[in-house]
Amino acid sequence: MARVVWHVPVTTNATGSTTALRLFRTRDGRRCAVGFSSPEALAALLGPEQAYTELGEPALRTLTSPLGVDTLVLDPRLVAPPVPTLGHPAPAPVTAPLHLVPDGFTPAPGRPEQARALHAIARISHGPVPLDFDRLAAEFPAVQSGLALAGEADLELRLACTGPEELRAVSAALHRAGATKVRIDLVLRTLTPTPVTLRPVP
Repeated sequence: MARVVWHVPVTTNATGSTTALRLFRTRDGRRCAVGFSSPEALAALLGPEQAYTELGEPALRTLTSPLGVDTLVLDPRLVAPPVPTLGHPAPAPVTAPLHLVPDGFTPAPGRPEQARALHAIARISHGPVPLDFDRLAAEFPAVQSGLALAGEADLELRLACTGPEELRAVSAALHRAGATKVRIDLVLRTLTPTPVTLRPVP
């Protein structure tokens, strides 16, 4: 029997060196991974720029199981609305039963993506295995930048979240990724030095 290969959407970091699965949710809120039977089917739904990797179903289940994801969807569909004819309005579009969300974050039903107005600093102590910054940045849109530290903390992340719910989700995910200690400090405002004005001495 020929091995069935799924074309699975992924996210990559800026350098392309780290790849993570792109997860979705079904209409009832369950997290799921999706696969497509061909690159064309994937591009038709997610766009030609969407990166993907080829995986068999057993390999995909092995990757999603530690994340608590046990639902796989093959070839989800998005049906575009028909073109209206003269005197007849087009019917409402049929939407795909999937909603793309950042891993670990559950927005309220029907609420659009919010501005990332909640800024915070996460100071992290590694466990036996250092956390992979590139993977964190690829998986979590809230991660804006980071610093490797020598001291009480090993890693500092600058976060920009849509709200407290996403901030809590990122903090929990850092613990699951192997952090032994995560300290979150909210940013109240950004401070910049006032330019010094030089005046001639009378």
